[in-house]
Amino acid sequence: MNERVKKENYSSSDEVHLAEIVKEHPEVESRRYDADSLHKKNHAWKMIHEAYNSSCPSGNTQSLDQLKGLWNRLKVKTTQDRDQQGKEAKTGGGE
Repeated sequence: MNERVKKENYSSSDEVHLAEIVKEHPEVESRRYDADSLHKKNHAWKMIHEAYNSSCPSGNTQSLDQLKGLWNRLKVKTTQDRDQQGKEAKTGGGE
């Protein structure tokens, strides 16, 4: 049977660390999907993967797919937080 090994959750310092590295590679957020753009994105993610694992604050190395998943979850969470703040501002602070 194929059992998955549960890794520790990411700490907030891991998340910040990834965000700082991704900020240095803005091409990963490009919405273009031509061959050249995809090649640049893949190369950038490989660089992000190497940089993250060589200097990870918690010492836990992550696969490339795990880092991409974390990045996508961080983007979704940021969007949800921003939307929630917008709703609270419209309703008078959520009182």
